[in-house]
Amino acid sequence: MAKTPDTSIQAQFDNADGERQNELAIAREAAAFTDPTMLPPDSTSPGMALNRAYQCLGTDGLENLVSKMIVAHFPPGIPWSRYIVSEQLRRDPQMQEPFSDATGVWPSALMALEAWLYERERTIMGEFAATDYRVKMRTTFQHILGVGNSMLECLGKYPNYGFRNYRFDNFVQRRGSDSKLIWLIVRERMHHSELSDEILAKANLRRDDLKRNAGRVNDLWLYTRAAKDTYGATKWTIEQELNKVVVNTSVEQVNPFIAVGYRELCGENYSRGFVEERLPELRSVNGLTKATLDMAVAAAKLHPVIDPSTSGGMEPDDPVPVLVG
Repeated sequence: MAKTPDTSIQAQFDNADGERQNELAIAREAAAFTDPTMLPPDSTSPGMALNRAYQCLGTDGLENLVSKMIVAHFPPGIPWSRYIVSEQLRRDPQMQEPFSDATGVWPSALMALEAWLYERERTIMGEFAATDYRVKMRTTFQHILGVGNSMLECLGKYPNYGFRNYRFDNFVQRRGSDSKLIWLIVRERMHHSELSDEILAKANLRRDDLKRNAGRVNDLWLYTRAAKDTYGATKWTIEQELNKVVVNTSVEQVNPFIAVGYRELCGENYSRGFVEERLPELRSVNGLTKATLDMAVAAAKLHPVIDPSTSGGMEPDDPVPVLVG
């Protein structure tokens, strides 16, 4: 009897993850020379010390680029999104006529409209400033440059905005021939206290059993898939799966997941990073620094040896020299 294929979201994630191991290996090497926490080795467990490179050139260079990108894209005190009145509306004769409202009298309706739009910009910036978007965007830029791929999720709606980053080994994606996104899957390690009783019941799980089996090894993996029903469709179907059971489904006009890469490659599902392009130099500097350190350690081990058979050697009655230092 033929075995029934596993059509769960988890199985789809595992299959896609197995196909991109080469990209993960290159990304892990790039992270090892810059910041290993971006993408630690696959066998790393929580709390385990990560091997550090022998040089800090990669780390310093990456942090410098990330800081410049943050300031360039999100300058402090300056709105990074602007409302602009269209040229057609500007040329409208009615926009040049005087205008009055509860706030006062304006020389023209155009000036009143621009003032309203400016206040709206300040309101939006204030709402975003109340979130941790700068911290999340810094992580996003770091992953784009370091490992080449980043996934950012927009959480909540007005006025409760939020963002979440996903590490490269916790999401998979598929792009079409035109490099547009077709579907993506992200996974999250969840503690049972983060899940409602309703979701646990749908997944055939009991909270009491999960409490007895305490420990991170018993945490749950929640898989979320965002996909278009047909290529070119405008709506996204969002499905969440726990314990291989779909526990939540919704249809969204806008995909809440933003997949961004550094250098896009034609016909491939994943991008390549800035650090990957500089790996030969980082390997050379790291190897040279390690060799210099090893040579310095070897040179620091002094073992004085005196040959008594040579002229000027020591006699039995001579005092033994003592090295001080």
